[in-house]
Amino acid sequence: MGWNAEPGAGSVFLVDHDETISTQVEGLAVPNGPAFTADGLASIHRWA
Repeated sequence: MGWNAEPGAGSVFLVDHDETISTQVEGLAVPNGPAFTADGLASIHRWA
């Protein structure tokens, strides 16, 4: 989320096992609570 809560300022990042960080998705609205599947292999992002 941007400092001014501007739309589309959210991103999803991946922190890999070797601690490298990469952007996976850009331009998202900010979710009110990300969720993860029971096996931990996927995250769920919902926006209105």
